[in-house]
Amino acid sequence: MALPAGWAADRFRRDRIMAVSGVLQLFAIAGTAVVLLYGTGLESSLGLTPYQGITVALALWGGYGGFYSPALEAIFADSVETGNRSDLYTKRFSAQVSDAAAGAAAGAAAAAGAAAAAPPAAQRLNPPAIADSELWARSCVGDRGLQRAG
Repeated sequence: MALPAGWAADRFRRDRIMAVSGVLQLFAIAGTAVVLLYGTGLESSLGLTPYQGITVALALWGGYGGFYSPALEAIFADSVETGNRSDLYTKRFSAQVSDAAAGAAAGAAAAAGAAAAAPPAAQRLNPPAIADSELWARSCVGDRGLQRAG
């Protein structure tokens, strides 16, 4: 994705490439929301399993990032003085890594909070404590889910 996106950023106006990427991002947001809200209902309406739906949504996210990033990098490089680039690139990269770490920490905290708030029956379901894996699978997906998968 980087080569065609870099070519497009050099060939066409970079701000237009970023605008087209923004539209792609809107489709990615909508696709992700549809999959998360109507996951199992996608099979009957669109013929997609939830896995296929999230795969399509993630491909849209990848397309957005793949086209947005080279155009943004080119604009950033063009707007920074040559002698001052390394300092600004270092600060920008540090901010990106800090944001990613903060997002992961927030996700872990949310998951821990959700696990603590789970009903007692869900807390008792511990896969290693169940000797028979088929029994555990049936408790998760039910008999019909196992028949479909097998």
